[in-house]
Amino acid sequence: MTTCPKCGNRVPRMAIWTGWGLSGVICPHCNASLKPTYWGSFLLLFVSMTLGILVKTLLSQAGVGQPWGLVGWIATFLVSYALLMTVFIRLQLKTSG
Repeated sequence: MTTCPKCGNRVPRMAIWTGWGLSGVICPHCNASLKPTYWGSFLLLFVSMTLGILVKTLLSQAGVGQPWGLVGWIATFLVSYALLMTVFIRLQLKTSG
């Protein structure tokens, strides 16, 4: 779980997955408007896509048919994104304007 920079309490992962998602998170404790840091979001996307491409490549080298390689890529991307979110995503206060 990531913490709110304003009140220091933990923001649950579901707060990021619901509503507007990563474009706007509301702290359930102090109602502060938060957003993820740019580089944290970028690194999370990059690592998740790289892991998905790696799995797709391994599946295609193993002789797995075309639709299953894509399914493996999507599943790996989603699972790694969800699991690594707490490692890479850091929240900051959203500036007005």
